[in-house]
Amino acid sequence: MSNESFKDTNSSFGELSLPQDPFRILQLEEVEKIRVIENNEPIISLNQSAPDIICEYQKPAMIEKYGNKMFLREAVVEKLNAIQETIDKSEEFPAGTKLLVAYAYRYLSDQKFFFEQALERMKNRYPEASNTELRRFANVEAAAPEVAGHPTGGAVDVTLRFRDGSMLDTGGGISDFSDPKVYPTLSEEITEVQQKNRLIIRDLMMEQGFAPFNGEWWHFSYGDKEWAAFYGQPNAIYEQVDI
Repeated sequence: MSNESFKDTNSSFGELSLPQDPFRILQLEEVEKIRVIENNEPIISLNQSAPDIICEYQKPAMIEKYGNKMFLREAVVEKLNAIQETIDKSEEFPAGTKLLVAYAYRYLSDQKFFFEQALERMKNRYPEASNTELRRFANVEAAAPEVAGHPTGGAVDVTLRFRDGSMLDTGGGISDFSDPKVYPTLSEEITEVQQKNRLIIRDLMMEQGFAPFNGEWWHFSYGDKEWAAFYGQPNAIYEQVDI
């Protein structure tokens, strides 16, 4: 995005300002210090409230636990619907292009499990690292439970799907952690076209006030600690909740 600030009509803070380096990956200690003032916004069904958006989990384990059901905060669903409307009206995208949400709300217990898995990967990858460093590294692949956005109902993992069933070529799949050099938003391991496609998704999301997590090209959030830290807001508005 070229603008340094923009209005977010769903935010009580009004104007969101971009950080000096909008592609820097925020560190765990920067995010965990953010306080939360819960706004008690309801969590609603994405499937029922966004019929034009594809809801499709990418891992069998998630399908077994959640079926095809996805849930998000009400304002987040409104923003996703607005993004789909933008896609539908834009000549930049082929007719029938859909926003695909691969992950939405996640139980906190699941988030803890994923973080522990990432922590084990980091221990094997960096055997000499301290516990603090290992947690920081693991947080890039699976957010630490105390800062995770998915359990707030404010975080989504997204891509674009075309009418023929093919995905926008972004140079890597959602939640594919096989190559640490590929999944950050900016990567030297992908083609120029693939990098451009990642930025297309990023612009669509940020125009609706989502914060990107630059450690994963597919992950965006609104209202959580990552969002507040990215935009320099005084607090997050979504706490982790049970549904």
